[in-house]
Amino acid sequence: MVTAYGASGLAFSSWVSRLPAIRDGLNLTPGTVGLLLMCMTVASFLSVSASGVIVIRLGSRLTTRIGGAMVGLGLAVAGFGTSVLANPVAVALGLMVIGLGTASWNTASNVEGASLERALERHIMPRLHGSFSLGTVAGAGLGAWAAAADCRSSGIWLRPAWWWPSPW
Repeated sequence: MVTAYGASGLAFSSWVSRLPAIRDGLNLTPGTVGLLLMCMTVASFLSVSASGVIVIRLGSRLTTRIGGAMVGLGLAVAGFGTSVLANPVAVALGLMVIGLGTASWNTASNVEGASLERALERHIMPRLHGSFSLGTVAGAGLGAWAAAADCRSSGIWLRPAWWWPSPW
């Protein structure tokens, strides 16, 4: 579970920290960046609305794995759309997949964490959410390093994507 939460934070901050480079690389206006982010938000809203039913049908562990795999796929599509295709529509599709995966991943992780907390009869959710925060710090650090090294944005997206889903 700690890995699932940490990986979620890493996935989130690794692409968010590269947003200025993506904006500049694709020559996007602030409005277009907003539309890209809205694509992810709408997909996330749709996914979180259905995630309760999905968790009931598939279970929290499988839903977590599927959500993580979707985030990995979305990172790869967005990275490819950013650096190879240089196409905002491809980036939008990648962000939509990230939004769909993230919402179900986080919902299922919280269900699984609460179940584990009940089984252990002690509070563990703060530690799990803390591992998400550590993941965001790691992802932001990775993004800062990539910006300082003037890495192409595809590297920061594709590197986390190649090992998704992690075996949690």
